Amino acid sequence: MEEIYIDPMLEKEKAAKRAYSLVGFALLVFIAASYGVQFFASTLVELFFPALMETRWYMWALSILPLYLVGLPMSLFFFLQVKAGKPVGGLLSPAAYAGTFPVTIVLMYAGSYIATFILNFLSIFRGEALGGQVSQMILENSSTIWAFLATVVVAPIMEELITRKMVMDRLAPYGVWPAALFSGVAFGMIHGNLEQFFYAFFLGTFFALIYAKSGRILYTILLHAAVNFMGSVIAPAVLEGVDLSMLETDDPQIILEYMTGGGLQNLVPLLAYVGIMLGLAGTGLVLLFAFGKKFLPKRGPEKASRYFANPGVIIFLVCTLALTLFITFF
Repeated sequence: MEEIYIDPMLEKEKAAKRAYSLVGFALLVFIAASYGVQFFASTLVELFFPALMETRWYMWALSILPLYLVGLPMSLFFFLQVKAGKPVGGLLSPAAYAGTFPVTIVLMYAGSYIATFILNFLSIFRGEALGGQVSQMILENSSTIWAFLATVVVAPIMEELITRKMVMDRLAPYGVWPAALFSGVAFGMIHGNLEQFFYAFFLGTFFALIYAKSGRILYTILLHAAVNFMGSVIAPAVLEGVDLSMLETDDPQIILEYMTGGGLQNLVPLLAYVGIMLGLAGTGLVLLFAFGKKFLPKRGPEKASRYFANPGVIIFLVCTLALTLFITFF
């Protein structure tokens, strides 16, 4: 009887596509259930409990609770259909980990500038400014303990568990690079807006590589929390009391009156913050060029395009892209 030859590479590719498809469906359920509950809850509050909309905690509760009380439990059905492996781990020293924070600042700024450029370009055709809604919400709702808990405690823990640990444990066994890229794309897409997509994609991919090398999800949770703390807590705090319109005028008389009228005192924390962030970004840029190749894992023979070509991933990307464009333009 002739022995049937089974190509191990082909079997691995089939297993990888199945894993990616199930993870894609899991993320799609996470997003669909979360946004559905958010829409339903906000409609009920607007109709029957409008006073809640004036509270400082309402927006954060609406943003966070549906994701992790409804979206996450429902998505686990698909996540748990894929056998979880373990990241490589043990390849990231404490010294190397200390250098990852400045790099995150570089990636955050790079992604923000790309998003700003694209939104400004699209604004030309739209006839009105696009973006800024997320930044405005953070500024308006940042001076409360709810903002701190939502952005620095809850979001980093839950988002890292979902888009890093749940994704990487199931996909990294088929190749670290494709899994890291998908983790980054998923992290950008679940934000649901173009304003945050690019820096979330850059950071998400970087966090995925850190998790793969270290094997410790705590490392990425702490980095995520630090980035959110700087952007969602410290930045709004130093902007408080600053008349931003003064920073856009070219009239020296107006600027002088603002400075002598107490405006300079309000600008000092902002200038200190900008100096610190630029210093971190400069350090991160040096580290990125000096040690980037040593930090990155070696690329294997796998091709991300093969793994991404499956129903779960395609439907997830199409639906989240449609959601992102809808939120951006409407």
